[in-house]
Amino acid sequence: MDRTLSTTINDQAEVPVGHNPDFRRLWAAQSVSLIGSEVTLLAFPLAAALVLKATPVQMGLLAAASQAPFLLFSLPAGAWIDRTSRRPWLILSDLGRTLLLLSVPIAALMHMLSLIQLYVVAFLVGTLTVLFEVAHFAYVPALLSRRQLTDGNSKIQVSYSAATAAGPGLGGLLVQWLTAPFALLFDAVTFLVSAWLLWSIQQPERLPPQVRRRGMLREIQGGLQALLGHQLLRPIIAASSLVNLMTGGIGAVYILYAARDLHLGAGTIGLIATAGGVGRSLARC
Repeated sequence: MDRTLSTTINDQAEVPVGHNPDFRRLWAAQSVSLIGSEVTLLAFPLAAALVLKATPVQMGLLAAASQAPFLLFSLPAGAWIDRTSRRPWLILSDLGRTLLLLSVPIAALMHMLSLIQLYVVAFLVGTLTVLFEVAHFAYVPALLSRRQLTDGNSKIQVSYSAATAAGPGLGGLLVQWLTAPFALLFDAVTFLVSAWLLWSIQQPERLPPQVRRRGMLREIQGGLQALLGHQLLRPIIAASSLVNLMTGGIGAVYILYAARDLHLGAGTIGLIATAGGVGRSLARC
């Protein structure tokens, strides 16, 4: 191991995770973008239901467009990002999501917003989110030593719980105040802030040792076999897939039912979602 790299790792081990300025920037970038994403999770279906008068089938298609990238691209993204530096992908993902989300309020302002645009934006934002999530978790070990990873990942999970609890309520208030398309401006700003924080990280990225590559398709196949062949991971994946399928189905029509049949305002819908987020956060504790 390079002497400078060895010294850097030893220095990191002596510094508490919370005092590592570059990890704090990464943590803050993830935290602020998570809150913005929770706003989008509410604003997108509300824009379809209230502004574009989407049918239940169209709401289902919108939910599918946002979730399909996680099924289609998670394994390819992992194989690709494992070969490259992570931070550029994080910054590009944030900037790309900023531009995509800005297109929605601009189209609404010009009275050109359509369901087709929402489908495309939802799919592309989902794709960039997959890239960001994969690169983010792979980037953490570049900033922390091995024995700091548990503490660092725990702090990141706290941000997930906090965003799940607080984000929907904020989203509901923003939608009620600005209308759904313009509430997406908040998420676009959070992605810009995230990109700036990631750009300001000063520590050079430590890439993992490069082993002999077998080709992306073979690596993807190997990763899939490792997941499905593990006696503990296989049932976890099956259960998670079923839960996500059912949750996605409910989410596709819940907003429609709450807004049109129950005539609930966006703020009330956000508070209900916040209650569910608080419950999920407490269940994780």
